[in-house]
Amino acid sequence: MLYHCSEVTPSILLKSDCVVLHRPRNGWRFRWILNFCRAFKKKVVCDFDDLVMDPYFAEFSPAFLNGVRKISDVRLDFEKHEKAISEFDFITVSTEELRVRVLKRWPSSCVFVLPNSVYHGWYSEKEEYDLKKTPPRVIGYMSGTRSHDRDFMECRHHLKALLDEDEGLSLHIYGEVGDGVSTLGPQVKVFPKVPFYNYKSCYEDIAVAIAPLENTPFNQCKSSLKAIEAGFFGLPTVASHNGDFERLSNSGVWLVNDSNDWKNQLTGALDASQSFEYRSWVKSRSIASSNVVERAREFSYFLKK
Repeated sequence: MLYHCSEVTPSILLKSDCVVLHRPRNGWRFRWILNFCRAFKKKVVCDFDDLVMDPYFAEFSPAFLNGVRKISDVRLDFEKHEKAISEFDFITVSTEELRVRVLKRWPSSCVFVLPNSVYHGWYSEKEEYDLKKTPPRVIGYMSGTRSHDRDFMECRHHLKALLDEDEGLSLHIYGEVGDGVSTLGPQVKVFPKVPFYNYKSCYEDIAVAIAPLENTPFNQCKSSLKAIEAGFFGLPTVASHNGDFERLSNSGVWLVNDSNDWKNQLTGALDASQSFEYRSWVKSRSIASSNVVERAREFSYFLKK
């Protein structure tokens, strides 16, 4: 069962064999949950999906780099995560790169990589999505919040060049990316941030997803979740190079190895996306490489250690 920490009660903890704390922060509620679990011999695991537990890397936080938060506030959060993770012997992380960082800082910990997976609720809907329908020539970017402004600048110039050359091509942005969008031209549509439960409707309107990342230690530890989600709907993703995106390079991810490679990779992915056979292959590879049932099985083995 999934609970926000504010909802956790003694009865919930007593019924649990294992308690996983996602991105725990030091504080009275964290201490209460941890001490209660220890008192009743419950196995406790902490889970991190971003490089937010080592204050040394606070200056690379997207929230700070994009001017969303002050460095003092970001560093304080990192310190709270640092104090929390130091209490655990068993840790799960979402990428191999994050595992390396955690082990370097806490070498005696047992750290297990549990990659992100396709949302289990989508499996029951998969037959409703028509892969045979040729998608419009639209590039989609799920930016979410302003903390991705600098990421978008990695490919903005190359997107503009591509849009200028092809009047039939469009760009859909879901969320905020700063002021640079207005100069991209009339083929760009910006939509409000989309709730996760509405993601499917976005993927129905695009042919290729993009996942630009500024080259920082924080982003090198990022998960390829954007590609995992798009791939479930048969969409290729053109992404900046990092370890987890490279892991999916045979599952519909088109890697950009340097900034000048964006245009070529986008062109190739757009052409490939028009093929039903290719979209079917991407979907099958996404399911095979990001199966939530298999991930759950791997996690259960980890818990037996």
